[in-house]
Amino acid sequence: MSESRVSNWLLENNQFTKPELNVLNNRAVTINFTGGKGGVGKTTLALKISLELTKLGMRVLYIDCDYNLSNSAIKLGLPMTESFVDYLEGRLTFSKVVRSYKGLTLLPACNGSLDVHGCSKRFEDYVISIIGSQEKNFDYIILDSSAGIQKDSAALSAYCDHRIIVVTPDRSSITDSYSVIKILNKLHGVKEFSLLVNRVKSEKQFLSVSKTLSETVDGFLKARLKILGHFPDFNFELDDFDRQIFHRENSSIQYFFHKIAKKIVDETGAQSNPVNAGLIEEPKPGSEWSLSKQESSNRFQMF
Repeated sequence: MSESRVSNWLLENNQFTKPELNVLNNRAVTINFTGGKGGVGKTTLALKISLELTKLGMRVLYIDCDYNLSNSAIKLGLPMTESFVDYLEGRLTFSKVVRSYKGLTLLPACNGSLDVHGCSKRFEDYVISIIGSQEKNFDYIILDSSAGIQKDSAALSAYCDHRIIVVTPDRSSITDSYSVIKILNKLHGVKEFSLLVNRVKSEKQFLSVSKTLSETVDGFLKARLKILGHFPDFNFELDDFDRQIFHRENSSIQYFFHKIAKKIVDETGAQSNPVNAGLIEEPKPGSEWSLSKQESSNRFQMF
């Protein structure tokens, strides 16, 4: 596919639909990060993009919806607590449960709680209730739901204004992500999705994944999969990954997250008030995280 054809195809398939009603009603834009397979980097992307949105002056609430395998607090270096259980049981209010981290309001869940494991409550109802009570207090409410086709995750995806599907080039990730899209489309009538491709090794690989999924969704489901963007495989050591992503603010990799966050703000109609505007520069072609000099040049012209 020629560069001009690639660019045209991406431009036709990479736009959010602006929720004008949200802006008029001063209501938060709700976005659910989901995917078909665990281990694709969904929580890292959702959490880091949420932090980048705060740098653009957005008031952001991040809700960890992986209720008993929550790791958002761990990634940020915050201590784990059982306060989410106390909130469910009515012993603590919302304001007492949320945490603040670099301007982001975070609602972490639990990790291995016996109380949550034995609980029969419909957790998605609590999340929807939180959205209803807090939507006037934030510009964005970001949900990080568990991967797969569980009923609670599907319900939250259907409820939100936008759904971002996180996928890797791995064949099982692609197949499982399509299954999530199909369930949401057939059972909940969802017609629009957005795609983030993580851990790509080349421009060709990114285009293959996004084009295959987009055309399959269109051809078999008559739905639209918009291409939000992609992230290269950073090749960090496993025990160094979160430190590089969340705690090295001057690293050139921050550009990739900033670019996606800026695109979300631009295309959802929110008014940004940049806190650190202009401080994040695009990595130069041929740098550590460039796919190649030519591919790097092409990549940044396409979004």
